[in-house]
Amino acid sequence: WLGRWRALQLDHPDLLVEVCDAYWDAPQGYPMGVLCEYMPLGSLDELVSACGGLPEEAMREVAQVILEGLDALHSASPPMVHGFLKPSQVLFGVSGRPKLTFGL
Repeated sequence: WLGRWRALQLDHPDLLVEVCDAYWDAPQGYPMGVLCEYMPLGSLDELVSACGGLPEEAMREVAQVILEGLDALHSASPPMVHGFLKPSQVLFGVSGRPKLTFGL
């Protein structure tokens, strides 16, 4: 799934968080650590907690990006399901634009 995420991220760099590297647990075959692009403004969860909510227009913009990201995942061949979408999985980069990250 990690390789597929990377391929989709290359096609949709404004929607999906870039995975830079992964460190694997050889016996189990599962990632032990994943290094992603730096998202200094934190998560949607942190933003809502700090601000007590967001204006409707801002939430509409965030929702639009989330839906576009899910559409990119679901339109892949074969489709990819996020399966763990929640506010902490929506991160904000330097530009302030939200991106989806994956759930581990």
